[in-house]
Amino acid sequence: MSATSIESPVRSAVRRSTGAVAVESKVIFVSFAVEDEHREASFRAQTFRTRDPFVFVDLAVKRPDDRTWVRRARHRIEGCDAVIALVSRHTPSSEGQTWELHRAREAGKPILCVWADPEDQSPFAGLAMAEWGSPEIAAFIDAIECCKPAWGARLP
Repeated sequence: MSATSIESPVRSAVRRSTGAVAVESKVIFVSFAVEDEHREASFRAQTFRTRDPFVFVDLAVKRPDDRTWVRRARHRIEGCDAVIALVSRHTPSSEGQTWELHRAREAGKPILCVWADPEDQSPFAGLAMAEWGSPEIAAFIDAIECCKPAWGARLP
C-alpha cells in the first residue's frame, strides 16, 4: 500500500493553478470588500516572516445573490485553514464580505481582521484586529493549524 497524501480540493486546486504551492502550505482565505480590491493586492505584496509556507486565496467577484458564487465561496472557505479579513469603511456595507465572514465563523475558521485603512480603525464584529504590516499577522499565520484530513478520509 503506497503512502499517498490526501489533500483538500482547495489545496489541490491552488496547487494546480499556481504550480508552486506545496501540499503542506497553509491556505488562507483573504476576505475584502470589492471597493478594497487595490488594498488586497497591496496586502498580498507584503512580506510576512513566517515559519511555515502559506498561500492566499480569495474570490474577487462578490455576488452573494448568485448560487454559483455562493457554492465557490463556501468551497474555498471550508477548504482553507484560516481567514484574514481586510476591514475598511466599506466592510459593513459589503454583502459579499459579510457573507464570507459569516460562513467562516460557521465553519469554525480562525479569523484575523486587518485594518485596510489607517484613517479608520474602528473595531469590527468583536474579532481580533491587527494593523497593516503588523508582526501580529505573521504570528497569526504561524499559529494556524493546517487542516489535513486523517489517513483514509474520503473527500467530498
